Amino acid sequence: MEAILNDTLRGIMHHGDTGNIGFFSAYLLKAVQTHMSKQGDRYYEEAKALRNIAESALSDLTKKQKERRPDALDPTTSRLGELNNLVRGIKPGRRKKPASNGTQLDLF
Repeated sequence: MEAILNDTLRGIMHHGDTGNIGFFSAYLLKAVQTHMSKQGDRYYEEAKALRNIAESALSDLTKKQKERRPDALDPTTSRLGELNNLVRGIKPGRRKKPASNGTQLDLF
């Protein structure tokens, strides 16, 4: 963005008739619009190429992470479960039985 404005300002100083400019903001707007109409396709292609590079790098990184540690071998989930049981006071290897006293009424 900054490079686009710098190019436009350099073009105004080099080619523009700065003595006859009444409203610089309107002149700058027109200059930027003209610049983008001429150079917009080039900027679009550059951005599209950068997007493709970023998406490719991200997919490669994701593949490498999955190859290095598949979800089945990831101990994080089981460790978090163990920690949760410790915090709740449940002994390892036992599951808490649901309370069923038979007096609970139906909702509907």
